[in-house]
Amino acid sequence: MSDDPFGRRVLVLAPHPDDEVVGCAALICRALARGGRVTVAFLTDGVPEADLLWRRQRPKRNERVDRRFA
Repeated sequence: MSDDPFGRRVLVLAPHPDDEVVGCAALICRALARGGRVTVAFLTDGVPEADLLWRRQRPKRNERVDRRFA
């Protein structure tokens, strides 16, 4: 058994876009430095649902979502 805590593949589950940077940046860097493959799965797009936005923001909601994944 290896004393290296990193496997060949690492999956990071991030509640919102950019949470992987805030919560796992060191882990991601260490895994990549050891030749690992890192995959980040975002559980939400990080943009509130249209009915929670101000009325003037609603028409551009999809544009905001697209920008997050560009």
